[in-house]
Amino acid sequence: MKLSAELQNQLTELLSAEYASAASLLETVQQENSTLRSNDAEAILAISQEKKQGMRLMWECIQQRDRWLTHHNMITGTAGVTSLMQQNSDTKPAGIWEKLSQTASKLQAQNEINGGIVALSQRHNKQALDILCGRTGNSSSTYGSKGQHYQEDSGHSLAKA
Repeated sequence: MKLSAELQNQLTELLSAEYASAASLLETVQQENSTLRSNDAEAILAISQEKKQGMRLMWECIQQRDRWLTHHNMITGTAGVTSLMQQNSDTKPAGIWEKLSQTASKLQAQNEINGGIVALSQRHNKQALDILCGRTGNSSSTYGSKGQHYQEDSGHSLAKA
């Protein structure tokens, strides 16, 4: 479907708002990376709240775009916009969509890196707790026949609270 000038303007506004929210969220996720590396619990909590708000705004923009596509009898989601942009590749919305797609890719990659940092931190915390509780590398952690978690603990607690 070829977009009229009016539809191009409407879509430009929608995609511009979505791009702005994605760019802002990318900045937040990049700040999250620095915060995770600093191990400052209060700062991590604050940035996670900011990230949550950014994700909420991004989701609202996506929903607005999908409502617009539905209103104009088009396929929703990334597939719908990609198809529309292929048919209107020489328009302003196509350029914004390209920038938005690149930002989304960067956002996903940075979020995966941050997730890896969190997973590593959790693993280190678990190891520290195991040491404090006197569990050694010899303890066995398995699942029983009914799927319940079973852990054989051969250690003794080093301290009691």
